[in-house]
Formats: sequence, C-alpha cells, structure tokens
Amino acid sequence: MKLSEMSFEDSKNAELLIAPEIEKIISDSETSELFNKLHSRDKDVTIAERVQVAGKLVNKLIHAHWGSTCKILSVMNNMPIKEIKAQPRADANAQIADMVNDGDLASFFISSDTLAQAALSVTSEE
Repeated sequence: MKLSEMSFEDSKNAELLIAPEIEKIISDSETSELFNKLHSRDKDVTIAERVQVAGKLVNKLIHAHWGSTCKILSVMNNMPIKEIKAQPRADANAQIADMVNDGDLASFFISSDTLAQAALSVTSEE
C-alpha cells in the first residue's frame, strides 16, 4: 500500500514506525544517492537511466538493507515481518519496486535525507 492510499492517521503512524528504518537506509550514501537520483526532477535523466537506477536501488535494498526493508514493507503492507521474509522473491521485488516508486514515501525519504545532511553539516562545522 502507498502512503497516499492510507488515511491521514494511518500514514502518520506509518511514518513514525518507518522513520528509524529510513534513517538506517539513508545513512548509506550510495543508497541515498540512488534514491535521490531516481526521484530527481532533472530533465536530463532519461527513462532508461531511471529504470537502471531503480533496479540498482531495489538490489541495494535487498542485499544491504534487507532488515530495514522488511520492516518498512511490513508497515506499508500491514503484514508481519515473518510473512514478508517468507513470501516468494518475485512478490518481495514487486513490493520493493512499489515502495521506491511511491511518491509520498519518496518525499519522506528525501526530506529525511535532507534533514540528516543538514544535521551532519551543522555538526561538522562545530
């Protein structure tokens, strides 16, 4: 399910539950860069490039951030983590693809990343 398909209250609760997992994922600069590139408003990025980036991002979420990805999918799909992990790989891939293409969730990722980058720059200046 996408954040935009949830009620306001459900989406607010989902954001609270997934925020720690998003923080873990965006702390990986390569994953953060892929996510930002996929959702960039840059007109020079072609559809083929976005598809390639989406594939790399899904692969990265599966191999480097599986635990956090499962927790996010669990919240977004209202399924126990055990079921997420037990489902066929094709189903998990489709759910992850939906997740990375959810515009509202992307905004949440990007705003979290922006806030994290701002905090890092303030900390490094001190």
